[in-house]
Amino acid sequence: MERIEVTLRDIDAALPVVREVATHTPTVPFHDTLDREVWLKLENLQRLGAFKIRGVWNRLSRLTETERRMGVATISSGNHGLALAWAAKRLGLRCVVRVPEGAVGRKVDAIRAHGAEVSPISRRELVLAHEEETWRSWPEVFIHPFAHPATIAGQGTLGWELVDDIPDVRTVLVPVGGGGLAAGIG
Repeated sequence: MERIEVTLRDIDAALPVVREVATHTPTVPFHDTLDREVWLKLENLQRLGAFKIRGVWNRLSRLTETERRMGVATISSGNHGLALAWAAKRLGLRCVVRVPEGAVGRKVDAIRAHGAEVSPISRRELVLAHEEETWRSWPEVFIHPFAHPATIAGQGTLGWELVDDIPDVRTVLVPVGGGGLAAGIG
């Protein structure tokens, strides 16, 4: 995979774009038994219940007209697929979400409810799509769940909100799946 570079300027530019659809979620104190100062950023209160809308919306905002006509596609059985389906519907784009076989039914139903065409793929197809980038042959524009500069910059807007809420923040713990959120906040 090629090196992906995202600057503070990229995240700054993403902020007004992301604010079109995402809310500034609350950062609230959490009191543990040792009485340490801990804060939680409640992205579970974000539109669709997850931070993914930030990166998806920023990424889709940068599609060319030709790419918009092609439609968008991804591989996801969860929040990324849901965010892409929601954003594509809002923008009037065709959307295909390729869902690994055995995905949780309620998540697949939610993706479909937002207008995406859901296409099951085998575990083998999933591995080939990631390792050999077979998605390059798809007729739609592949919207990577985490490894694109615009997606990372969109996720990074969460970091700006943290600094706005807690200017002297020193340590940030970030859950990592693909790494787009951690890269953006970093």
